[in-house]
Amino acid sequence: LPQELDGGRREHEPAPDGGGDGRLMDFSDFTGAAEAHEAGREVRIIAPDGTETDAVWTVAGPLSKAYRRGKIAAGSALRRMSDDAAEEDRLDAFTVAGISRCVIGWTGVEWEKKPLDCTPENAAMLMTRFPWVAEQVERAIHDEAGFTKA
Repeated sequence: LPQELDGGRREHEPAPDGGGDGRLMDFSDFTGAAEAHEAGREVRIIAPDGTETDAVWTVAGPLSKAYRRGKIAAGSALRRMSDDAAEEDRLDAFTVAGISRCVIGWTGVEWEKKPLDCTPENAAMLMTRFPWVAEQVERAIHDEAGFTKA
């Protein structure tokens, strides 16, 4: 239920004198948000020495179906791990399993001098071997401002 405001009126009711700031929330203004998160945003991978690489990953955002599937995959990854696994390993597995589902495309990615297909498994492999990539991908996924359309 809405919280009570001064004078006993509820949040959703206009002030009797027409006061207030007059701003109503038009939810239709946000209809493009989910689509932008589904379409994804590009993130150029930066090498540990700070140089830009040719690798550009496209990641879906937190309002996407891919993100929700990632949350399920992360939970599954934790359930598969033994109870005596180190806490750091559990956290890494949870994180990589989740964010790998949000990688929806890439360019400039090779493995052993051959183009590497963009799959959740390949994304997880790269992010497990190169945690600095996982950090950049995770940061891009959670930077919701990066998914707004100009």
